[in-house]
Amino acid sequence: MACLVIPLLVLCSGADAQVGRHAPRSAALAYDLNGDGRRDLVATAPFSSSDAVGQAGRVMLYPGSSAGTPSGRGVGLVQDAGARCLCSAVSADFDGDGHADLAVGETWKPVGGQHRAEEVRVLFGGPGGLTGASRSLTLPVTERESGDRFGAILSAGDVDGDGRSELMVTATDRRSVYLYSVTAGRDVVLDDRLDSSSRYPIATAIGDVTGDGRPELLVLWAGDLYMNTPSTLRVYRTRGRRITGLLADTDVGRAQWHGLAVGDVDGDGRGDAIIGRPYGGAGAEADAGTVLIRYGSAAGLDAARSLVLRDPGARSGDRFGASVAAADKQPSDMTPWKDLGAA
Repeated sequence: MACLVIPLLVLCSGADAQVGRHAPRSAALAYDLNGDGRRDLVATAPFSSSDAVGQAGRVMLYPGSSAGTPSGRGVGLVQDAGARCLCSAVSADFDGDGHADLAVGETWKPVGGQHRAEEVRVLFGGPGGLTGASRSLTLPVTERESGDRFGAILSAGDVDGDGRSELMVTATDRRSVYLYSVTAGRDVVLDDRLDSSSRYPIATAIGDVTGDGRPELLVLWAGDLYMNTPSTLRVYRTRGRRITGLLADTDVGRAQWHGLAVGDVDGDGRGDAIIGRPYGGAGAEADAGTVLIRYGSAAGLDAARSLVLRDPGARSGDRFGASVAAADKQPSDMTPWKDLGAA
Protein backbone atom coordinates (compact mmCIF):
# COMPACT_ATOMS: atom_id res chain seq x y z
CA MET A 1 0.00 0.00 0.00
CA ALA A 2 1.81 3.09 -1.22
CA CYS A 3 0.74 6.41 0.22
CA LEU A 4 1.47 9.89 -1.05
CA VAL A 5 2.38 12.22 1.78
CA ILE A 6 2.05 15.97 1.34
CA PRO A 7 0.58 18.66 3.62
CA LEU A 8 -3.09 17.95 4.43
CA LEU A 9 -3.29 14.97 2.09
CA VAL A 10 -2.74 11.22 2.23
CA LEU A 11 -3.43 9.23 -0.95
CA CYS A 12 -3.16 5.45 -0.65
CA SER A 13 -3.26 2.47 -2.99
CA GLY A 14 -1.84 -1.00 -3.61
CA ALA A 15 1.63 -2.53 -3.41
CA ASP A 16 4.66 -0.29 -3.56
CA ALA A 17 6.61 -0.49 -6.83
CA GLN A 18 9.36 1.94 -6.09
CA VAL A 19 12.32 -0.34 -6.74
CA GLY A 20 10.80 -2.99 -8.99
CA ARG A 21 8.66 -5.96 -8.05
CA HIS A 22 11.21 -8.64 -8.91
CA ALA A 23 14.46 -6.88 -8.01
CA PRO A 24 16.48 -8.38 -5.13
CA ARG A 25 16.60 -6.08 -2.14
CA SER A 26 19.38 -5.48 0.31
CA ALA A 27 18.72 -6.57 3.88
CA ALA A 28 19.61 -3.06 5.00
CA LEU A 29 16.95 -0.77 6.45
CA ALA A 30 17.56 2.61 4.83
CA TYR A 31 18.06 5.43 7.33
CA ASP A 32 18.89 3.01 10.17
CA LEU A 33 22.16 4.82 10.74
CA ASN A 34 22.87 3.70 14.30
CA GLY A 35 22.21 -0.04 13.81
CA ASP A 36 19.28 -0.41 16.22
CA GLY A 37 16.79 -1.68 13.64
CA ARG A 38 14.77 1.54 13.48
CA ARG A 39 14.75 4.28 10.89
CA ASP A 40 16.30 7.54 12.00
CA LEU A 41 15.59 11.11 10.99
CA VAL A 42 18.32 12.86 8.99
CA ALA A 43 18.16 16.65 8.73
CA THR A 44 20.50 18.96 6.81
CA ALA A 45 21.39 22.42 8.09
CA PRO A 46 22.87 23.85 4.88
CA PHE A 47 24.05 27.16 6.29
CA SER A 48 24.85 26.17 9.85
CA SER A 49 27.57 28.07 11.69
CA SER A 50 29.43 27.88 14.99
CA ASP A 51 32.05 29.86 16.88
CA ALA A 52 34.58 27.06 16.34
CA VAL A 53 34.36 26.67 12.55
CA GLY A 54 32.34 29.65 11.35
CA GLN A 55 29.82 29.02 8.58
CA ALA A 56 29.80 25.29 7.83
CA GLY A 57 27.02 23.06 6.63
CA ARG A 58 25.93 20.29 8.98
CA VAL A 59 23.98 17.01 8.85
CA MET A 60 22.15 15.91 12.01
CA LEU A 61 20.86 12.47 13.03
CA TYR A 62 17.83 12.08 15.34
CA PRO A 63 17.52 8.41 16.37
CA GLY A 64 14.18 6.65 15.96
CA SER A 65 12.53 4.91 18.92
CA SER A 66 9.97 2.20 19.63
CA ALA A 67 7.46 4.98 20.35
CA GLY A 68 7.80 6.18 16.78
CA THR A 69 9.22 9.55 17.76
CA PRO A 70 12.84 10.70 17.56
CA SER A 71 14.61 10.01 20.83
CA GLY A 72 17.08 12.30 22.54
CA ARG A 73 19.00 15.19 21.09
CA GLY A 74 20.34 15.22 17.56
CA VAL A 75 23.82 13.89 16.83
CA GLY A 76 26.03 15.69 14.34
CA LEU A 77 27.07 13.35 11.52
CA VAL A 78 28.90 15.79 9.27
CA GLN A 79 30.13 19.33 9.68
CA ASP A 80 32.51 20.65 7.07
CA ALA A 81 34.06 24.07 7.42
CA GLY A 82 34.90 23.99 3.72
CA ALA A 83 31.33 23.30 2.60
CA ARG A 84 29.00 26.23 3.13
CA CYS A 85 25.99 24.17 2.05
CA LEU A 86 25.35 20.53 2.91
CA CYS A 87 22.14 20.60 0.93
CA SER A 88 21.18 16.98 0.21
CA ALA A 89 21.30 13.53 1.79
CA VAL A 90 19.99 10.06 0.91
CA SER A 91 20.36 6.69 2.63
CA ALA A 92 20.67 3.24 1.02
CA ASP A 93 22.96 0.20 1.07
CA PHE A 94 25.53 1.28 -1.51
CA ASP A 95 28.19 -1.39 -0.86
CA GLY A 96 25.85 -4.38 -0.40
CA ASP A 97 26.99 -5.34 3.10
CA GLY A 98 23.45 -5.34 4.52
CA HIS A 99 23.85 -2.07 6.42
CA ALA A 100 22.53 1.41 5.66
CA ASP A 101 24.93 4.01 4.28
CA LEU A 102 24.43 7.75 3.82
CA ALA A 103 25.38 9.97 0.88
CA VAL A 104 25.71 13.72 1.49
CA GLY A 105 26.00 16.44 -1.15
CA GLU A 106 28.53 19.08 -0.14
CA THR A 107 27.91 22.02 -2.44
CA TRP A 108 29.77 25.34 -2.36
CA LYS A 109 32.91 23.44 -1.36
CA PRO A 110 36.33 24.20 -2.91
CA VAL A 111 37.76 21.12 -4.69
CA GLY A 112 41.10 20.94 -6.45
CA GLY A 113 41.56 24.70 -6.38
CA GLN A 114 38.12 25.34 -7.87
CA HIS A 115 35.85 27.50 -5.72
CA ARG A 116 32.42 25.86 -5.23
CA ALA A 117 33.33 22.82 -7.34
CA GLU A 118 31.56 20.58 -4.77
CA GLU A 119 31.70 16.90 -3.87
CA VAL A 120 29.52 14.05 -2.62
CA ARG A 121 30.60 12.04 0.40
CA VAL A 122 29.38 8.47 0.98
CA LEU A 123 29.44 7.48 4.68
CA PHE A 124 29.46 3.70 5.17
CA GLY A 125 27.48 1.83 7.79
CA GLY A 126 28.15 -1.37 9.73
CA PRO A 127 26.39 -3.50 12.38
CA GLY A 128 26.59 -0.65 14.89
CA GLY A 129 25.70 2.16 12.49
CA LEU A 130 27.95 4.54 10.62
CA THR A 131 31.57 3.44 10.92
CA GLY A 132 33.52 6.58 10.04
CA ALA A 133 34.68 5.09 6.72
CA SER A 134 33.79 7.17 3.68
CA ARG A 135 34.47 7.85 0.01
CA SER A 136 34.30 11.17 -1.81
CA LEU A 137 32.95 11.70 -5.33
CA THR A 138 33.92 14.67 -7.46
CA LEU A 139 33.63 15.55 -11.11
CA PRO A 140 36.55 14.58 -13.36
CA VAL A 141 39.32 17.18 -13.29
CA THR A 142 38.74 18.00 -16.96
CA GLU A 143 35.09 18.88 -16.28
CA ARG A 144 35.34 20.53 -12.87
CA GLU A 145 34.34 24.18 -12.76
CA SER A 146 33.34 26.58 -10.00
CA GLY A 147 29.63 26.59 -9.30
CA ASP A 148 28.71 23.27 -10.95
CA ARG A 149 26.45 22.43 -7.96
CA PHE A 150 27.59 18.83 -8.10
CA GLY A 151 25.65 16.93 -5.43
CA ALA A 152 22.77 19.41 -5.17
CA ILE A 153 20.26 16.58 -5.77
CA LEU A 154 20.76 12.91 -4.83
CA SER A 155 18.65 9.81 -5.47
CA ALA A 156 19.29 6.14 -4.70
CA GLY A 157 17.96 2.84 -6.00
CA ASP A 158 19.13 -0.64 -7.00
CA VAL A 159 19.18 -0.19 -10.78
CA ASP A 160 20.74 -3.53 -11.75
CA GLY A 161 19.20 -5.77 -9.06
CA ASP A 162 22.47 -6.87 -7.46
CA GLY A 163 21.50 -5.83 -3.92
CA ARG A 164 23.64 -2.67 -4.01
CA SER A 165 21.95 0.67 -4.57
CA GLU A 166 23.24 3.03 -7.22
CA LEU A 167 23.54 6.76 -6.60
CA MET A 168 22.22 9.38 -9.01
CA VAL A 169 23.90 12.80 -8.64
CA THR A 170 23.13 16.05 -10.41
CA ALA A 171 25.59 18.75 -11.39
CA THR A 172 22.74 21.19 -11.77
CA ASP A 173 24.48 24.19 -13.27
CA ARG A 174 26.43 21.91 -15.59
CA ARG A 175 23.13 20.46 -16.89
CA SER A 176 24.30 16.91 -16.17
CA VAL A 177 23.20 13.86 -14.19
CA TYR A 178 25.64 11.09 -13.17
CA LEU A 179 24.97 7.47 -12.19
CA TYR A 180 27.47 5.93 -9.75
CA SER A 181 27.86 2.51 -8.15
CA VAL A 182 29.96 1.33 -5.21
CA THR A 183 31.76 -2.01 -5.36
CA ALA A 184 31.91 -4.49 -2.49
CA GLY A 185 35.40 -3.13 -1.91
CA ARG A 186 33.92 0.37 -1.65
CA ASP A 187 35.45 1.73 -4.82
CA VAL A 188 33.20 4.29 -6.52
CA VAL A 189 32.51 3.78 -10.23
CA LEU A 190 30.94 6.25 -12.67
CA ASP A 191 28.61 4.03 -14.74
CA ASP A 192 26.81 6.47 -17.00
CA ARG A 193 25.59 10.05 -17.38
CA LEU A 194 22.94 12.27 -18.96
CA ASP A 195 23.68 15.70 -20.42
CA SER A 196 21.54 18.49 -21.81
CA SER A 197 22.58 21.50 -23.85
CA SER A 198 19.62 23.64 -22.80
CA ARG A 199 17.89 22.24 -19.69
CA TYR A 200 18.77 21.92 -16.01
CA PRO A 201 18.06 18.84 -13.83
CA ILE A 202 15.89 20.03 -10.93
CA ALA A 203 14.66 16.71 -9.47
CA THR A 204 15.47 13.01 -9.84
CA ALA A 205 14.08 9.65 -8.75
CA ILE A 206 14.67 5.93 -9.36
CA GLY A 207 11.67 3.62 -9.62
CA ASP A 208 9.95 0.94 -11.70
CA VAL A 209 7.22 2.80 -13.61
CA THR A 210 6.88 0.13 -16.32
CA GLY A 211 6.28 -2.81 -13.98
CA ASP A 212 8.93 -4.99 -15.62
CA GLY A 213 10.94 -5.40 -12.42
CA ARG A 214 13.78 -3.12 -13.57
CA PRO A 215 13.85 0.42 -12.18
CA GLU A 216 13.95 3.38 -14.53
CA LEU A 217 15.65 6.74 -13.99
CA LEU A 218 13.37 9.78 -13.80
CA VAL A 219 14.70 13.30 -14.30
CA LEU A 220 12.83 16.61 -14.30
CA TRP A 221 14.49 19.10 -16.64
CA ALA A 222 13.74 22.85 -16.56
CA GLY A 223 14.60 25.55 -19.06
CA ASP A 224 15.78 27.90 -16.31
CA LEU A 225 16.61 27.56 -12.62
CA TYR A 226 15.15 30.87 -11.51
CA MET A 227 12.32 31.63 -13.94
CA ASN A 228 8.90 29.99 -14.20
CA THR A 229 9.71 28.09 -17.41
CA PRO A 230 8.30 24.89 -18.97
CA SER A 231 9.60 21.68 -17.40
CA THR A 232 9.64 18.14 -18.76
CA LEU A 233 9.76 14.76 -17.03
CA ARG A 234 11.91 12.22 -18.83
CA VAL A 235 11.99 8.50 -18.06
CA TYR A 236 15.11 6.58 -19.07
CA ARG A 237 15.40 2.84 -19.64
CA THR A 238 18.33 1.00 -18.03
CA ARG A 239 20.06 -2.33 -18.56
CA GLY A 240 22.55 -3.30 -15.93
CA ARG A 241 23.96 0.02 -14.82
CA ARG A 242 23.80 1.61 -18.26
CA ILE A 243 21.24 4.09 -19.56
CA THR A 244 19.97 2.56 -22.80
CA GLY A 245 17.26 4.92 -24.06
CA LEU A 246 14.48 7.44 -23.49
CA LEU A 247 11.11 5.86 -22.67
CA ALA A 248 8.96 8.95 -22.07
CA ASP A 249 9.24 12.73 -22.36
CA THR A 250 6.25 14.66 -21.07
CA ASP A 251 5.48 18.28 -20.21
CA VAL A 252 4.67 18.82 -16.53
CA GLY A 253 3.86 22.53 -16.65
CA ARG A 254 5.61 25.78 -15.94
CA ALA A 255 7.52 25.78 -12.68
CA GLN A 256 10.91 26.37 -11.11
CA TRP A 257 11.76 23.74 -8.50
CA HIS A 258 9.82 20.54 -8.06
CA GLY A 259 9.45 17.67 -5.65
CA LEU A 260 9.61 14.21 -7.26
CA ALA A 261 8.89 10.71 -5.95
CA VAL A 262 7.85 7.30 -7.31
CA GLY A 263 5.21 5.08 -5.71
CA ASP A 264 2.37 2.81 -6.84
CA VAL A 265 -0.58 5.02 -5.87
CA ASP A 266 -3.21 3.19 -7.97
CA GLY A 267 -2.26 -0.40 -7.08
CA ASP A 268 -1.57 -1.70 -10.60
CA GLY A 269 1.94 -2.96 -9.82
CA ARG A 270 3.67 -0.07 -11.58
CA GLY A 271 5.27 2.93 -9.95
CA ASP A 272 3.71 6.31 -10.63
CA ALA A 273 5.51 9.64 -10.92
CA ILE A 274 4.50 12.11 -8.20
CA ILE A 275 5.53 15.64 -9.11
CA GLY A 276 5.28 18.55 -6.70
CA ARG A 277 4.76 21.88 -8.46
CA PRO A 278 5.05 24.49 -5.68
CA TYR A 279 4.93 27.40 -8.11
CA GLY A 280 1.73 26.24 -9.81
CA GLY A 281 -1.52 28.18 -9.87
CA ALA A 282 -2.58 31.55 -11.21
CA GLY A 283 -4.41 34.69 -10.20
CA ALA A 284 -5.49 34.61 -6.56
CA GLU A 285 -3.79 31.21 -6.22
CA ALA A 286 -0.47 32.16 -7.85
CA ASP A 287 2.30 30.02 -6.37
CA ALA A 288 -0.27 28.16 -4.27
CA GLY A 289 1.16 24.94 -5.66
CA THR A 290 -0.20 21.66 -7.00
CA VAL A 291 0.85 18.01 -7.15
CA LEU A 292 0.69 16.17 -10.47
CA ILE A 293 0.52 12.37 -10.67
CA ARG A 294 1.52 10.78 -13.98
CA TYR A 295 0.65 7.09 -13.92
CA GLY A 296 3.16 4.46 -14.94
CA SER A 297 2.65 2.21 -17.96
CA ALA A 298 4.55 -0.35 -20.02
CA ALA A 299 5.59 2.54 -22.27
CA GLY A 300 6.96 4.55 -19.34
CA LEU A 301 4.08 6.91 -18.54
CA ASP A 302 0.40 6.69 -19.41
CA ALA A 303 -0.31 9.64 -21.72
CA ALA A 304 -4.07 9.35 -21.14
CA ARG A 305 -4.12 9.29 -17.34
CA SER A 306 -3.04 11.91 -14.83
CA LEU A 307 -4.31 13.54 -11.67
CA VAL A 308 -3.79 17.03 -10.26
CA LEU A 309 -4.06 17.48 -6.49
CA ARG A 310 -4.63 20.81 -4.74
CA ASP A 311 -4.84 21.95 -1.16
CA PRO A 312 -8.53 22.88 -0.70
CA GLY A 313 -7.55 25.82 1.48
CA ALA A 314 -4.69 26.97 -0.72
CA ARG A 315 -3.66 30.61 -0.85
CA SER A 316 -1.22 32.47 -3.03
CA GLY A 317 2.35 31.73 -2.00
CA ASP A 318 1.63 28.50 -0.07
CA ARG A 319 3.86 26.49 -2.46
CA PHE A 320 2.01 23.27 -1.79
CA GLY A 321 4.01 20.32 -3.18
CA ALA A 322 7.49 21.70 -2.48
CA SER A 323 8.32 18.24 -1.13
CA VAL A 324 6.56 14.93 -1.79
CA ALA A 325 7.20 11.34 -0.69
CA ALA A 326 5.61 7.92 -1.17
CA ALA A 327 5.22 5.68 1.91
CA ASP A 328 3.86 2.16 2.41
CA LYS A 329 1.33 3.05 5.10
CA GLN A 330 -2.42 3.06 5.79
CA PRO A 331 -4.14 6.38 6.66
CA SER A 332 -4.51 5.20 10.27
CA ASP A 333 -0.72 4.89 10.46
CA MET A 334 -0.02 8.44 9.33
CA THR A 335 0.71 9.93 12.73
CA PRO A 336 3.71 12.26 13.20
CA TRP A 337 7.02 10.38 13.12
CA LYS A 338 5.28 6.99 12.77
CA ASP A 339 7.75 5.71 10.18
CA LEU A 340 10.64 6.33 12.57
CA GLY A 341 9.60 3.32 14.67
CA ALA A 342 10.56 -0.29 13.98
CA ALA A 343 10.09 -1.42 10.38
